[in-house]
Amino acid sequence: MTGHLSMEQAEEYQESTMFGMSNKSNPLLVAFLLSFFYNFFVLFLPLSVSLLYIYICVNLQRMFQHLTKNLQKSHSEETIELAFQKAIQLFLVVTETEDYLSVCMFFVISLNVALMFTSFAYSLGYFEMNSSATANVLGCVFINQISFLRVIWTASKVKNEINSLKTTIQTVILRKKTGMVFLLLKIGIFDSASLTAWKMFEFSRGLILSTYGMIFAYGLLILQTEKVTHQPILNATGS
Repeated sequence: MTGHLSMEQAEEYQESTMFGMSNKSNPLLVAFLLSFFYNFFVLFLPLSVSLLYIYICVNLQRMFQHLTKNLQKSHSEETIELAFQKAIQLFLVVTETEDYLSVCMFFVISLNVALMFTSFAYSLGYFEMNSSATANVLGCVFINQISFLRVIWTASKVKNEINSLKTTIQTVILRKKTGMVFLLLKIGIFDSASLTAWKMFEFSRGLILSTYGMIFAYGLLILQTEKVTHQPILNATGS
């Protein structure tokens, strides 16, 4: 984040990140530690969680898609029963994913909302780009935003594949008119499968859109205020 720092730049960096305090004896070391921990905990760790979540969702999508294709090719009772049992096993994987990554995904989404605020703050001119941000900062912001959108997209693809498998099983059972109608009752478990990214997107979509609107309106207000402030005042005589 900080790049190559002189002693004066390191002190300024510490004052901006440590509430006006700085270590006069060794500012470069403290600035390096601050930069390292900021990079790791705020940028690198959420990105790693996002990539892991994307990897799991992509593999879940492929497995559900494979079950659907096999069921469409063969309509035997053995294939239907096998597809249902495999789907139940995959739902257990989804549950484990929820248990271990739900809290992490909440912080990733919260981070992206905070990065959105920061991006708008830069765009509104609250910070100078040449001194307050580097290429690393902008690159990490961009990568985190892309990973956030990718998380939402992969989670929604898994949900679509689950719904497709459910519809295929229902269609095959109704066409065969066999004694497997009891699966139509058990198949309701498919509706309980959920992914944190999808649920959090539904929860935070209104918040994100309203945040965009508020910041945009506030930015227009600031620009209009600056325009009125710097507008020359005409005297009463019209001279």
